[in-house]
Order: sequence, then structure tokens, then C-alpha cells
Amino acid sequence: MHKFVLVLSFILFYSPCQGSDTLKFIPNIKATTHIKFFVHDCKCGMFNPKFFHLEVNTTANEPHNRTYWICPPDFEQGHAVIITGKQGDFFRIKFTDEVNPVCGEFCEDSSFFVKKGTLGTWVYNYDYDTRIYNVVPLYKKPHADSKIVAKLTDEGAVVILDCEGSWIYVETITKGRKKRGWLNSTTVDMPLR
Repeated sequence: MHKFVLVLSFILFYSPCQGSDTLKFIPNIKATTHIKFFVHDCKCGMFNPKFFHLEVNTTANEPHNRTYWICPPDFEQGHAVIITGKQGDFFRIKFTDEVNPVCGEFCEDSSFFVKKGTLGTWVYNYDYDTRIYNVVPLYKKPHADSKIVAKLTDEGAVVILDCEGSWIYVETITKGRKKRGWLNSTTVDMPLR
């Protein structure tokens, strides 16, 4: 009996478990690359490699990874992507541009991995009848019954820090105090720029 407990303890403490390294699927959230680069109050500079070059990986695991560096397609927008999963500190993405920036036209179905916090989107809730922006609430937790921690009152760029289902954990990119919270991606307009 003592050997059984010892073996069981070894398995529980030293075997890999399904934790943050397991790929978790996400229901196709629209995003864009190089989000900080295109915000006017960003002090990142046009040729600062930290913002201008995006590291794109073939896997989220170091031993089997191949890394590519991509630049934005022009000076007005990043590459359009769809977030399809997350694994550890990475988002799994698919490029939706006509020409894939990593391998050209011939790898349309390929998935790649980028670090969390390197993607973003533009968020707004515009009412075309009244011609005003409706408030977009940011929640403390990823559900509508949670406490509202901040409100976005105009169109704005956000960095995507994490995802849970159709909810995204975002940080605003504005002058002054940054706001963080959960946003239901199905309740607002998130255009691919």
C-alpha cells in the first residue's frame, strides 16, 4: 500500500497536467496586428522594432518552434487575423489577408502563434439611427452579470490580453489612465481595419 501511495504521489506531482499549456479553442474573434503602432498617442516610433516587427511562431512550444518577423502591410493598418485558440502565453491565429504575410498565398489554412498582448481591435457601439456612440461596458469577469469596471464612450483601440469563449480581456490605448476589463465581442462592432 505504501508503494502505491508513493507512485500515485509521483504521478500527481511530476506528470504534466492539462493546464495553461493545453490548446483551448476560441470561437473566431476578429483582431488586428500592430495595434499599438497605429494609435496616434503611441510613443512607439515608426521604426522601433518592438512595435513595428511582430514575432509570429509556428507553435507555442519552444523546441519545435519556427519564428518569423512580419511588418504591417502599410502605414495605416495591421494584418487582419482571427483568434482561434490560446495556449499558455500565446494566441493561435489565422491571417485573413489575401496574401499571408508569413508564407505568401499558399498557406491559407495555416495557424500561427503570437504572444498575448500583441493583438488588438477597434471597438465601438455606433447607433446609425441616432448617430451617436452607445456606451460599451467593460466587466470585472467574463459574463454580463459581473460588475462593470469601466465604460468606453467612443470608438477606440484596445489591446487583447486574454480570451474566454467570446469574451476578451482588453486594455484601452488612450492618453491618461488605461482601463482594463472583459468585453463581450459579440455585442459590439469590431471591424477588421
